[in-house]
Amino acid sequence: MSTSSNVPKSIEEPMESEATIHSTKSAFTVLNSAENLKTTYTKPNAIVRPSIRQNPLSGEDLILNNAEAQILLNDDGKSHYDLENFTKELDIKLRRLQHNKKGSSKNTEIDGANKEHEARRRLMLRKQHQRSHRGIIGTPPPVKGRRHETIQTDKYLEELLTRPIESDAQCQTDLFLHRPPTPLHIVSSIKLINAETQVLDGELFDFDAEVEPLLEIMIGRTVEQSLLEVLNEEEFADLRKQQQEFLTIREAEIADLRRLQSQEFTSNDDKKCQLHQDFSGREDFMEMQNNVTAAQLLQDHIAARLPSVLQAIDPFEENRKEDVKKREDIKKTLGPWLSKEVAEEVGRMIDSQDLLEELVREILEDRAAKYLKICEKEGKEQH
Repeated sequence: MSTSSNVPKSIEEPMESEATIHSTKSAFTVLNSAENLKTTYTKPNAIVRPSIRQNPLSGEDLILNNAEAQILLNDDGKSHYDLENFTKELDIKLRRLQHNKKGSSKNTEIDGANKEHEARRRLMLRKQHQRSHRGIIGTPPPVKGRRHETIQTDKYLEELLTRPIESDAQCQTDLFLHRPPTPLHIVSSIKLINAETQVLDGELFDFDAEVEPLLEIMIGRTVEQSLLEVLNEEEFADLRKQQQEFLTIREAEIADLRRLQSQEFTSNDDKKCQLHQDFSGREDFMEMQNNVTAAQLLQDHIAARLPSVLQAIDPFEENRKEDVKKREDIKKTLGPWLSKEVAEEVGRMIDSQDLLEELVREILEDRAAKYLKICEKEGKEQH
């Protein structure tokens, strides 16, 4: 939006026409010459101030009011009346004004307070723009008497297209091209004069004398290569021998390790068997001891109960028949059973005693053998 300071005086002030006002009735007969209105209404950014400032009019009303108020007269005081030209020019100007309205913003009147507010707003915007672009180094101002111009600095101009232009081209070639034969190389003489000479044997070089260095080199290289191959074979043989020795040592160590592991396993098994035998022998010994104790207790109990039983049997009278029958019945029933039980108990006692003696003997022999082996191992380790 532009302020009134940019508007020329001819637009701000009422237009002073050189013609005089004759009448308002013949207003549509004027405007044969549109120079007075052309400067006023062809500028879209100008602020139009009509003569009546309290009620601003639109562009169309302003044209009609000026048309009604202004009557252009000739020098003789007669009006120049042409209605058709006037209507045509009026339609043209109205269309032009509508077209200018579409492309321009609304023109508003700005009073003194609005001018100050607008000036303050522009100053703040300018300071804000300078503050935001303070760190940016711009182009220095031109030298006095010169000015800056924008030029093209690219190497070449390129047309930017959404899709580049494509064109097809084709060419037919043979499948295989036959190569012409190579011409023979013929050395041409410098002076185009041919000459000849005769070379005899021994003139260019002496074969017997000059072949010796070549033979020495060839023989030396051959001998050197053969020596290297022989040394390489000897080195490979030494490496194989060392490898074989290492393998034998490794196999011996593995065999010793396996032997030690087997010995350890056997010693552990022997210990486990020995412990098992000790526990089993101890259990058998305890069982035998319990049986002996039970037999001793039974014998003591029988010895304690026998006198009372005999005293109960003695009162039987021999003369009485009933007592005789009772005694015979007791002998028949109690005698065989008692003798059988006593015989079995005595047999068990004898068997248990023999078994106990055998177990004690085996345990003592086994422990003596183990102690002997341990003593032999300790003696070998000490030696």
